Amino acid sequence: MHRFGRFLLLVGIIWLIVALNMGTTVSSYGETVHNIGLVSSKQNHVIIGCFIILYGLLVTLFYTEK
Repeated sequence: MHRFGRFLLLVGIIWLIVALNMGTTVSSYGETVHNIGLVSSKQNHVIIGCFIILYGLLVTLFYTEK
């Protein structure tokens, strides 16, 4: 189960890095503006990545082998 927890940690960290690098701007008449839909999508992905990291950390720390 520790392997599964470490796997979740790795997936969560990769997910978070990708989410933090998501672009939120679009070009409009020669300017760049922030698209609220893209900002919301980025926020959702950051939250999902953090929860995956949290679950992986909890599994790794608190699972006891019998």
